[in-house]
Amino acid sequence: MLNIFICTQLLAGFCLAFLPEIAPQQTPKPILRVYAFLGTDCPISQDYIGVLNEMNLRYKNKVTFLGLIPGDVSIDDIQKFKEEYQVQFDIESDNKMALVQSYDVHTTPEVVLIDNKEFVKYQGAIDNWFYALGKHRSTATEHYLKDAVEGLLSGNDVKVQRTQAIGCIINRSHGHKHITRIQHGR
Repeated sequence: MLNIFICTQLLAGFCLAFLPEIAPQQTPKPILRVYAFLGTDCPISQDYIGVLNEMNLRYKNKVTFLGLIPGDVSIDDIQKFKEEYQVQFDIESDNKMALVQSYDVHTTPEVVLIDNKEFVKYQGAIDNWFYALGKHRSTATEHYLKDAVEGLLSGNDVKVQRTQAIGCIINRSHGHKHITRIQHGR
């Protein structure tokens, strides 16, 4: 009887050695990234925080949202902006304007959607709520960023890959500057 017990224990140990380890369930790594270029003093950037917060929550674990403030802005100013507008995603300063230049961004707010292979899949306006500075629809009728994210998450191509962002012009030599005109062309 003791021999049977030892044999079953050895067999059980042997079998367990070949079973895959059961790891605790991990959060999947996001497959998309959104850089949202924002201006702390840009009213249109401020108005879009709610939309970006909603998308950040909706696509949690699938899309990483990162707010980027062009130019030399203090950590205190970023923190004040996050608190005042209840930003629910990380924000950093692009103080040397490296990402502004890399993605040829001219306006805040402007978004850049990047896939897991580091390819830009969409760049431009979040939606068409604003159609000119100081002029907006009651609700957006075209949801460019959302449509691009949904398309990529569904395995489809992005239909609209670039749009014109409406907002505050980024002064590339000195950082963000609010100018009351629309940026045209690229």
